[in-house]
Amino acid sequence: MRNVKMKRLGGGGSFAFTLVELLVVIAIIGILIALLLPAVQAAREAARRMTCTNHLKQFGLAIHNYHDATKGLPCNMQGPQVDMVWGCWSSQMMLMPYMEQQSRYDLIITPDSSGNYMWIDGMHPAVLASSGLISIFACPSDGNAGKASPRGNCVPISYQPSAGDTVCNLREWDDDVGKCTNNRGFFGGKLNFRSFGSIPDGLSNTVAMSEAVVGSIVEDNQVKGGIAIETSLIPAVVKALMHPSNRSIFTSAATVYPRGYCFADGRTSHNLIQTILPPNSPSSTTTGASMTEPGFRSTSSFHTGGVNVLLGDGSVHFISDTVSTGDLNWDVKNPTTDQIAKGYTSSGFEPTGYSPFGVWGGLGSIRGGESVSLP
Repeated sequence: MRNVKMKRLGGGGSFAFTLVELLVVIAIIGILIALLLPAVQAAREAARRMTCTNHLKQFGLAIHNYHDATKGLPCNMQGPQVDMVWGCWSSQMMLMPYMEQQSRYDLIITPDSSGNYMWIDGMHPAVLASSGLISIFACPSDGNAGKASPRGNCVPISYQPSAGDTVCNLREWDDDVGKCTNNRGFFGGKLNFRSFGSIPDGLSNTVAMSEAVVGSIVEDNQVKGGIAIETSLIPAVVKALMHPSNRSIFTSAATVYPRGYCFADGRTSHNLIQTILPPNSPSSTTTGASMTEPGFRSTSSFHTGGVNVLLGDGSVHFISDTVSTGDLNWDVKNPTTDQIAKGYTSSGFEPTGYSPFGVWGGLGSIRGGESVSLP
């Protein structure tokens, strides 16, 4: 075999690569790096998604331990009747003692020296600020979930309870209207304490919680954490707001009370997911005046292609953005006679039988009677 010799430089005795050879080597290294980086990023995202899955599994264990201890489930909108006619503590907050957060839970529910409880927005700010974030409440793929809350010193949360296929009046202050009290989701609203026995569709067929990207106080026209304005309550119309040119973003209360801004605040306007629009669809409210009107709160994440979902039996599954959602042209606000006959009530925004929203709606419903399986 013929020996290949390196070129001699000048009249000296040292050898070196030519410029062309050096450029070829650099190009090969660059190609290898370009091929390797996506694989590294994919591996990192896979690890983050696995961590997120484990977080939801911890919520599942907490739900079952809570039920074993109390013979029931927590609900959204509960707590002492102080300065309001109802409490606003979230179901996630009530699960804290079963998630190794007993000390922080005790601090939150303890009244001050005058016997007054702290309102959520000012809830023991020194305690919450000094204690830092609760890692198990934050999806590692969601940057906003790992930051300080844009509202006060509360802790953001990535995981929200399901109201199923019910379209709630997202009222914050009204005592009697619209807390999704009797929604078809896993957790009842406003002092509606359910149990496993009140879920006739079965724990393994019902979504308990899922992910929602934490909103930002900075208006960047984002879909996932932002809230779009859409006067109609036709899911297909809201889904079309996916493109930025088709929507306007809520710029008042949405920036003050963004989605998931506080783990302890159970108000449905920002601590709720619905199984109507497919994962990673826009969330919406019907006007830009406040967040008290009906709307859609979609599940969302920064995982590729879908979201993690916790079922009532404690198992966690990945639901694709392409999950069947049935008839998204259903006009929830003004259903036709035919739509009402098929099971949607003319008022109250709640199905009375099989969910019109396909497999996704059926998985969210606790009493639709659907025979659906995970996609």
